[in-house]
Amino acid sequence: EQQQAELRAILDRAAALRLCGAGLDRLATGPLANVAEAGRAALVQRDRLALLSSAKALGEAAASGHNPVATAACAALVLASVSFTDRSMESGDP
Repeated sequence: EQQQAELRAILDRAAALRLCGAGLDRLATGPLANVAEAGRAALVQRDRLALLSSAKALGEAAASGHNPVATAACAALVLASVSFTDRSMESGDP
């Protein structure tokens, strides 16, 4: 059961990373390219706090322009940040 849970977590993380990367790719050449690039850097570094910071910046930019692609990428960044949450906290292990 422990191995199955670990495998699911790995697969969930891989799916979140693919989704996030695809969303950021769609923004790479538009007016939000610099914000998307910061999100991509946070994704590469696997930095949960930087992912959330990038999501916030992208969400603010998306809200001002009503950009559904940016909104989706923002959500994907948040999802990716959750995938890097310390799994030992969830299981109650020290």
